[in-house]
Amino acid sequence: MSAEPTQPAMASVIALDPAGFRAAQRRLAKDPLEAAAIIEEDRKRALEEVIVERAQARWDAYVRTRPEAYAPASYARLKSLQNPRERVSQWWASGTKTLLLAGNPGRGKTDAGYAICNEVAAEQLRNPSNARLDVRAIRIAELRELLVMPLGAHMVKDEQSAAVRARTISAVRTAHLLLIDDLTAAAITEAFRQAMHALIDY
Repeated sequence: MSAEPTQPAMASVIALDPAGFRAAQRRLAKDPLEAAAIIEEDRKRALEEVIVERAQARWDAYVRTRPEAYAPASYARLKSLQNPRERVSQWWASGTKTLLLAGNPGRGKTDAGYAICNEVAAEQLRNPSNARLDVRAIRIAELRELLVMPLGAHMVKDEQSAAVRARTISAVRTAHLLLIDDLTAAAITEAFRQAMHALIDY
């Protein structure tokens, strides 16, 4: 008995590639088995394309938050002072939730932080099927404005501006890896401290 393609397989192709589905329908009348195989192949290819597009979208979203000056940052470029006993390069794999990079100005703390973010984000491009992490970077002054500035300071002129701010807050709160840069550049009030803890523990 000839096996006919199942409705779920067809439906998934309708959603991802309507033109391909219609072509498969025409082939189905001539050779059901061949048509079923082609439909499944088209479905897999379409899903692979979606996976790659999602990985690229995650990378693009991260890059929009990263200053161009830190694009070259990587584990390989870190000096020993930036990566003592490989604590920086091994931090993400260790599963430890928080990493605080402290030291005098000019010691490469920010570069080390972006090295982690760049490596984690780039790995998703290399392995898009495992791309499930959102990586973001934000300066402390911008974060303070988002989290604890008085309501009047957040007055927006239109709904589009309000929507952008809401999306930024959501992206920061839900990021799997968040780099907060330049901690000493903003006054750490008690309200800000509480908001930061709530963010980290979100």
